[in-house]
Amino acid sequence: MARRYRAPWSSLLTFVSGLLVVLSIGLSLLGAPVAGGLIAAGVVWAAVFAVLGYRVEPDAVVILRPGWTTRLPLDGIESAEADPDAMRAAIRVFGAGGPFALLG
Repeated sequence: MARRYRAPWSSLLTFVSGLLVVLSIGLSLLGAPVAGGLIAAGVVWAAVFAVLGYRVEPDAVVILRPGWTTRLPLDGIESAEADPDAMRAAIRVFGAGGPFALLG
């Protein structure tokens, strides 16, 4: 049986996502429709890729998104364990830091 997990947003992610939505609406209303439209297009593009949650199946981890899922097969993985200190001194070099998801 597959188990589903949520993908909760941090307060920073909520702030960045909300700020971009407000900024795109504000620029459009204040007479800068091109800038507002470009930011709005970016907001919509980012929202399409938002991570809504995860589902763990016997043979894969499935990433749930608004219109589709991404399947990560577990072939070849022999074991996994949680390590709370794994990212303690990590620096993000690649990945997306919002809006609508923290990915990387």
